[in-house]
Amino acid sequence: MSTHNTGTISRTGLSAMPESEYEVFGKTHIGKKRRVNQDTFLLDPKIGLFLVADGMGGHKAGDTASLLAAEGIRTCFENALQDMHNFLADDAYEENSSFAANVLKIALKRTNERVRAKGESAAEYHGMGSTLAAVCLSDRQITCANVGDSPIYLVQAGRVFPLFMPHTVEEEAHLPENPEGRRLARKYPGMLTRAIGGDKTVEPYICEIPVSRGDSFVLCTDGLSGTVGKNEIVRIVRTFSAKEACSALIDLANERGGADNITAVVLNIEKKKFHFLPKRWFPFQRRLKTDK
Repeated sequence: MSTHNTGTISRTGLSAMPESEYEVFGKTHIGKKRRVNQDTFLLDPKIGLFLVADGMGGHKAGDTASLLAAEGIRTCFENALQDMHNFLADDAYEENSSFAANVLKIALKRTNERVRAKGESAAEYHGMGSTLAAVCLSDRQITCANVGDSPIYLVQAGRVFPLFMPHTVEEEAHLPENPEGRRLARKYPGMLTRAIGGDKTVEPYICEIPVSRGDSFVLCTDGLSGTVGKNEIVRIVRTFSAKEACSALIDLANERGGADNITAVVLNIEKKKFHFLPKRWFPFQRRLKTDK
């Protein structure tokens, strides 16, 4: 586990950072079948940034990719806050988007370039990449971004809402611009269509919603989401503290075989107002589907 002054990046243990306005905890486990843990999570309350990343590639490439992805996102956040003028000059900056959405988008763009360059630097890193699911907790709202299939869930009033877009062949099979999708989905249902480091450019899914007292957010890798149902996630998150919920979710995934690395971050909102980033907001679009 690598510890920094501004937060914790981890793939081997735990990190809890209780704050007066929210409770957050992260935990990762290698599972029962894998020899290496290629998952990484990051908790940085200083800037309100929390994320999980699921690496892919060979023995060394996958864990390197997820760590580079996590470090890259945080570094971009820190640079943006320290040098606002340079950040606003980035070609990818969009005036009609919030500051947090812009930081996440630009951070993912730059991190994608960094991971791709690493993958091309040596044969042992060839083909490496990582999923990434991140949230930025800011004044009055939360900004979510994802690339790949690592989910972000909102648990609110006993219901679960997905705040992510799965970038897989199966999920994109029915898009009108993808006429070959159904055929490919039957053959490669879980294949990713986007990943950090996979292509020269990457387009993340980004959404923003207001936060309310009692809301909970769960970020995890597919070692968890592939074995634990959404209703089970709701029950566990509503029953336990963030720390206990992470342990219970991972224990349940391991009880069901632990076929992959398993990582969970649980964020519980205890108050409504936060002050991490500059107050530049735009009217959000609440793009939510309910799973009962």
